[in-house]
Parts: sequence; C-alpha cells; structure tokens
Amino acid sequence: MDNKTFKNLIERQFQICRETLEQKRSEYAPDDDRLQNFRKATNLQGFKTVAKAVKGMSAKHTVAWADYISRIENGDMSIPLVRFPP
Repeated sequence: MDNKTFKNLIERQFQICRETLEQKRSEYAPDDDRLQNFRKATNLQGFKTVAKAVKGMSAKHTVAWADYISRIENGDMSIPLVRFPP
C-alpha cells in the first residue's frame, strides 16, 4: 500500500469514527456528559475507578473483533469494516 492510499484510508476511517461518535452521543450521552455511561457503569458494578468499568466494557469489543476476524478468515466479507485494498 502506498503512502497516499494509506493516508486516504486513515482519513476515511477518522471520518467514520467522527460520525459514529456523534451518532452515539445522542444515544448514550443525551445530557452532554460524554462519560456518563462509564460513570454509571462504575457505580453499578461497585468499582472505585472509571478505568475498571472501561476495561470490562472494552471486553465486549475485543470479543466482537475476534469474531469479525474469524468470520473474515472463513470468507464472510459481509462484516461492516473498512475494506483494506489488497
């Protein structure tokens, strides 16, 4: 992959991230506290730090990525990920 293609890919991914974060803001942080759900998860689980709640929440994403990768390796290209050029 040449540098120009790489930079374009990165910019595209950043744009997707920005759009997703804005969409999710209205779903997860309607009162404009972007960390609202992390704070609630911390209290709900009895953790002393937000970092512990984030660690637990991130496990969901790690499992999802492992599943995506397995599905792609088995030929399922319907996964909604940015497609890297060959």
